[in-house]
Amino acid sequence: MIDRADIQQWLTALTILGAILMTIGYCNLRGRETEFASDPRRPIFQLDLNDASVAELSLLPQIGPVLAGRIVAERATGGNFLSVDDVQRTPGIGPARVERIRQYVDVDPPNKLVKNLVAASP
Repeated sequence: MIDRADIQQWLTALTILGAILMTIGYCNLRGRETEFASDPRRPIFQLDLNDASVAELSLLPQIGPVLAGRIVAERATGGNFLSVDDVQRTPGIGPARVERIRQYVDVDPPNKLVKNLVAASP
């Protein structure tokens, strides 16, 4: 038969183990909250308008599957977007919508080397 002292020892050991595990978890998370607290609106990632699929673009605010399809179609017929503002050549996207998605998208230039050479030239 289990006596009362054994049960108390087990409960004490489990309480200590729980406290240790909670401390380890807290230490692993500590510091990360300030990473996002500095700007909670900061997106975790940005989509490249020249590579994003319809499904990915559909996740953007005020961009549904229909508008995402238009963006991909415009990119296919008109070539890559040279800037985020260039997405306005897509029917249904104006300056206000571009401002709404700007923080979530970027444009990776088709030829980074040329861009870097032009930026470095005097």
